[in-house]
Amino acid sequence: MAATIRCAGESNRGQVRENNEDRLYFDQERGIFMVVDGMGGEAAGEVAAATAVEVLCKRLERDSGTPEERIREGIALANNAIYEKAQANEAWRGMACVLTVACVDDGLATVGHIGDTRLYKILGGQITKVTPDHSPVGELEDAGQLSEIEAMRHPRRNEVLRDVGSSPREPDDEGFVDIIQIPFEPNSALLMCSDGLSDLVSSSEMLQAIKRHLGNRSRVVRQLIDLANENGGKDNVTVLFIEGSQFAPAMRRQLAGLPEPGPAPGLAEATRPGKSLEPSRTEARPRAGSRVPPAFGRALGGRAAFLIYGILLGALTGAAWYVARGRLPRPDRETMEAARRPARLVVGAEGLPTIGAALARARPGDVIEVPPAEYSEQLRLKDGVTLVSQRPHEAVIRLGGGPEEADIPAAVTAEGVRGGRFVGFRIQGEGDQVAVGLRLLDTDLEVEDVDISGATEAAVEVSGTSTASIRSSHIHDNRGTGIVVVGDAATPRVVNNYITANGLSPERPGAGLEVLGAASPVVLRNVIKGNGGDDIAWPSEERRRDAFRQNIVGDSGQTQPGSGPMATQPQPERALTQSRQGSAAHRIGR
Repeated sequence: MAATIRCAGESNRGQVRENNEDRLYFDQERGIFMVVDGMGGEAAGEVAAATAVEVLCKRLERDSGTPEERIREGIALANNAIYEKAQANEAWRGMACVLTVACVDDGLATVGHIGDTRLYKILGGQITKVTPDHSPVGELEDAGQLSEIEAMRHPRRNEVLRDVGSSPREPDDEGFVDIIQIPFEPNSALLMCSDGLSDLVSSSEMLQAIKRHLGNRSRVVRQLIDLANENGGKDNVTVLFIEGSQFAPAMRRQLAGLPEPGPAPGLAEATRPGKSLEPSRTEARPRAGSRVPPAFGRALGGRAAFLIYGILLGALTGAAWYVARGRLPRPDRETMEAARRPARLVVGAEGLPTIGAALARARPGDVIEVPPAEYSEQLRLKDGVTLVSQRPHEAVIRLGGGPEEADIPAAVTAEGVRGGRFVGFRIQGEGDQVAVGLRLLDTDLEVEDVDISGATEAAVEVSGTSTASIRSSHIHDNRGTGIVVVGDAATPRVVNNYITANGLSPERPGAGLEVLGAASPVVLRNVIKGNGGDDIAWPSEERRRDAFRQNIVGDSGQTQPGSGPMATQPQPERALTQSRQGSAAHRIGR
């Protein structure tokens, strides 16, 4: 085993957590690899993860039974050991963990999996997620109802439906351990990680890091952890990279566009010892399909070359003279603007002290990055401009709170904006002075991963002819309505949001989502619960029933009535899902 497998792994606390509840273990001699993510608050998560590694290793190192039997028995033993420790110590009650373990032998990887740790396989220049996520959001992603990026930014991404340790288990219990077997070829690799990586780094970014550091496993691991921390590092990050003996050479050949070694016709001469397959760097080669007569090539090296170059230079000089005399049309301002390369503007850089200053300078296609800080600015967004928080929810628009301040109609406004994006911000109203968090009028703005609270009338107001999209956002703790769609022509898309604890005014309880007039929003795969009035208020009873079927509505966490795209929730006896934050007694939400 040692001659055919090499690995590297590391676990990192991240940028936010004070302790590390992740654990990893690898024994490349025996072909045993595991990543464990503890849950439970205080030190309990660490205890659960450490217990799982200790107990599971003891069982896996005994060769009795098939790999599947060893994995099932080991996870069940670990589960029950965690549960017993929790029952004996009040401070550890409810602790648990999620894990992925792989046993690799004789070209086969047997994987045991519970929760949302992950295993990817890299082969032929492609990366594939092998393990399913046992979570509400993971099930939607695996079913193709959420993209990877939507799942990464979803408010419920940290909930899991299965764990190790919260209740007694037997090895063959249904719905407990997933066993997956996949080939492990010499030219393939496996990447195992906790959700501290997969929540912040996309699979394509993972693959690029692997390609960038081929042959240096430790550098691959360090690069992936650095990427997670650069993107916020909100959780512990654990990465384990395992590669076959031919993985790096095979990947290099593929990146160079070279064929796999073998007795292919015409390669005998090139593949002799000492003969390089790579073309000489000094040899000029025509593109595929083109033909250059040898005589013509030789001619270019002599007098003909001077003649051709002279003709070209004369033509260019003449064209320049005609432009100067006005004989040829000059590019108009609109054409020059269209050809301009988009700019990246960073708030806080020289000449851009505020977000407003950056917006004033920005042109369509530009991206404005806003560093983590609090900003007391009312913003008006612009056509074609992307405004993005460098770290999700750490660029905070905070307004109100001072007795001298007048009422603020809206913290952020997009009126008539076309082609813009607003990503990753937190909008916080203070002192009951902000009426609307985000106002969308006659716009197709894309709103993604925003957090809005403290608005007195509505967190988000959509009106006019808006076709805006509101995705993967957290709308919560507003005295007014969560999202209100007004008028007869608004058709926004409201998808994958968490809309809770809105309409809290005792004098006028509000809804989580309210539709007024004949507006026709698309409302899919949201969690809408715990609001002061109706969770969904809609003049059309038929549309309201559709919304109940296509979203999770109400405190039960179940779709009502009927079934819809999120109807794969736990049954009543398992209706509460394990949260990754705090103790397992706190079962839903962050």
